[in-house]
Formats: sequence, C-alpha cells, structure tokens
Amino acid sequence: MSLVYRNENPLFVHSAKNILDINGIDSFLKNEHGSTMGPEFGSSNLLELWVSNSDDCNKALSLIENESKKQAIKPSWLCGECKEENEGNFELCWNCQSNRGGL
Repeated sequence: MSLVYRNENPLFVHSAKNILDINGIDSFLKNEHGSTMGPEFGSSNLLELWVSNSDDCNKALSLIENESKKQAIKPSWLCGECKEENEGNFELCWNCQSNRGGL
C-alpha cells in the first residue's frame, strides 16, 4: 500500500480516486470520516488516497499529476451579454447563462 494523494477538500480526493478507478488502479480512502477538529487536537482532517498495490504507485501519481495540470486555474472572464464577471472554470455565465464564447 502507498499513499498517493491527500487534501483537505474531499472533492479533490474523490476526483483523484475516480481517475485511478477509471484506469484500473485499485485504491481506497483513509480519514474519510476523520475528525475536523484540526491538528492542534491531534487529528488530521486531510483525506488520503492510497493505492492497494505499491507497484501502481508511479502510474497513479502520474495520472493524478496529469489531471491536475488539465484543471489548472483559469482566469475569470467577463460575459459579453450582461457584463458580469465569471470564474474561469465556468463555460456559462452565472447570471444570464450565455455561452463563454471564443475563450
């Protein structure tokens, strides 16, 4: 068993687990139901992703790293219709649902 990823945001860890599952790498989570009291109370709130077979560790790390690069933070954009600012990861305007367009 090898630890391949940890994060305090469960969404990121579950996403990484899905990537491994899709690629046939057996993995499991630790600290999924752990305390959120924080390290000052002797507990960790970091959700961990482990691979069952240590031989899969390098492939798992590579898959997670490649996906992280794809999900890099995109700059915010201004809607051409209503002029509202939108976060970069959205393709539709939150206000008027207009398409992002050519960006």
